[in-house]
Order: sequence, then C-alpha cells, then structure tokens
Amino acid sequence: MTLAEIAAVAGLSPHHFHRVFRAVVGENPKAHLRRLRLERAVYRLKVSTDTVLHIALESAASV
Repeated sequence: MTLAEIAAVAGLSPHHFHRVFRAVVGENPKAHLRRLRLERAVYRLKVSTDTVLHIALESAASV
C-alpha cells in the first residue's frame, strides 16, 4: 500500500497525512515501517530456528 493510498483511506492528502503521522508517532511513515520490520526480524532471530538468510530475505521481500 502506498502513502497516497493510506492517506486516501484516512481522508487526508499525502502531505497532510505525512505531517500528522510524524506528529503523532514521532517518525515518518517510511522510518516507522523500517523500524517495525527490523524489530520483527530481531525477534525472529531470537525465537525461531530460521536461518539469518531466510529471515533477511523475508524481511527484504516485505520492503
């Protein structure tokens, strides 16, 4: 889903959505998504038996 699509669902322009998101969350949408993906990968590295390569490829595939 693109920023424009998310903004449309929220009933905002992409620019306004970006500003509101940053004001509420404290980081821009792209940085937020990147951080969430990294946190999920770290968690999976700790608790799963998947290889680092497998987790990295899955994390990159969702970018």
